[in-house]
Amino acid sequence: MAWVAGLGATAALAVGIARSQRPTRAQVRRVTVALHPRARAHVTRALDGMGASADISTPVGRAEAARRVCLLLSDEAGATERAFAQCETLAADDAPPRFDALADDLRARYEHETRRNAETRLAPAVTPDAGPGLLVVTVLVGVEAPDTVQTDVSTRAALRSTLATLVPSRGGLAALEVIWSPSVDEDALSPETVTARYPELTALREVAG
Repeated sequence: MAWVAGLGATAALAVGIARSQRPTRAQVRRVTVALHPRARAHVTRALDGMGASADISTPVGRAEAARRVCLLLSDEAGATERAFAQCETLAADDAPPRFDALADDLRARYEHETRRNAETRLAPAVTPDAGPGLLVVTVLVGVEAPDTVQTDVSTRAALRSTLATLVPSRGGLAALEVIWSPSVDEDALSPETVTARYPELTALREVAG
């Protein structure tokens, strides 16, 4: 499990899906948001704090950590410019490799990782994009739950609804990864870079919300 941060790199909290006593079906759920620069400092500090202190060694601890991240992102929905969500229902044996593949793909979009769980790593020198830059945060969870979640996050109200239901209200999570970038003040992601790295993200329809 890892909490990873990103700098031309990422930061993340992650754990693979447990492979014992699973039901016949499982889900891999993901929400990714791109936040306006005004939200970057607050959200990054909050994620850094959670990454250093969250207990992600148990399913219940992972669920609690994921809920805290979802609440943070919901509170910042007004500063969200783009978003994407997906929910895949899979056979239990197919869920762990699918989760791992998605996590690897997301982390591979950056060259360096500056945090892994409570471990921090020295950030290399970077050449940031011009301007203050966007912040991109992904919550990826593995869930042993039959219900699906809404994946239309084209409005801020819809995004809040999806974030509120991404983690089941009871029980724990089989898997969790939270990835954010940039993770250091010196780095920056321009809108053009976000488009190139996250072509699946779409602009939210409201100007505010």
